[in-house]
Parts: sequence; C-alpha cells; structure tokens
Amino acid sequence: MRYWIAWVLLLLSSHLATAQSNIRTTDSMIVAGAVRQPVVITTDRLAAMQSVAIPDLQLISHSGAMRNKLTRLQGIPLVQLLADVAIDVPNPKLLSEYFVVLIATDGYKVVFSWNELFNNPLGQSVFVVTSEGGKSLREMADRLLVITTSDIHTGRRHIKSVEKIIIQRFE
Repeated sequence: MRYWIAWVLLLLSSHLATAQSNIRTTDSMIVAGAVRQPVVITTDRLAAMQSVAIPDLQLISHSGAMRNKLTRLQGIPLVQLLADVAIDVPNPKLLSEYFVVLIATDGYKVVFSWNELFNNPLGQSVFVVTSEGGKSLREMADRLLVITTSDIHTGRRHIKSVEKIIIQRFE
C-alpha cells in the first residue's frame, strides 16, 4: 500500500511539473481596464520595434535557489509600450492610486504600481523580451515573456505567455 501511494504521488508530481512548463503561448496581449481605448500589442508590432540588449539574467526563486539562466536577451521596456496608452484618469495626481496587472494564459499574475513603473528606476528594468538565447520572438517557447532585471528574487516577477495587461485604480 505504501508503495502504491508513493507511486501515485510520483505520478502527480511529475504531471504538475510538466503542466507548469506547458503554458499556452500567445502572439498578442491586450492592454485594457482603466484605459480610454484598449490596445492590442502583437508579436509583429513588437518585432518591428527597436529592442535593447538586456544583460543575462539568473532566475532566482523566492527561496534564493537559482532556477535558470536567460542569455542573449533583447527586449522593449514595458514603460515604452504603455507610454502611448491613454489611462482614463480624471486627474494626473490620481495616477499614484493605479496599478498594472500582467496576466498569463495560465492565470499567473504579476502586479506593479504605476509609480514603480513610471516614477522609479525599477520601471527601466521591466522588459518584454523579444529575443532569448538567439531565438527570435516568434521562435521563443515562452513568448510573450516579461522580466524584471532589478529584482533580487527574479523568478517572482518572471511571467511568460502574457495575454493581458490590466490597468486598475485602487479603490
């Protein structure tokens, strides 16, 4: 009986491990929420934009363990993509009450405050990756990938297959 339970647990854990890595990719993400007009950002649009080189990034888990290393990175700062999105805000002072939620196809979420992105050096270290390991955006298995290079535990805000960016006001 004990061996049977161990066998079931082994099967379940291997299924969970592979399920996590098999996230459905996407070729576009929509910026919506408290915006005047939703904006769709496609891989074609990203590929046509000027990318910048990003230093190699060690993915560090919440416990401090190294999980992976991303190399030969290119990307576009998230703030550059969001700069042209018209936020539906009655007064610019109120932008301090807004936050940005990135949502992946598997439901994983990463949250930034508006001030983190637009009023702090951290905003210059959040990128939509357009090339990784020599692979173009369309060839990347983890497209659309967003990374934060200045985080200590970089895995926390490493989000792949982003399909939505929701801008909201804290109520």
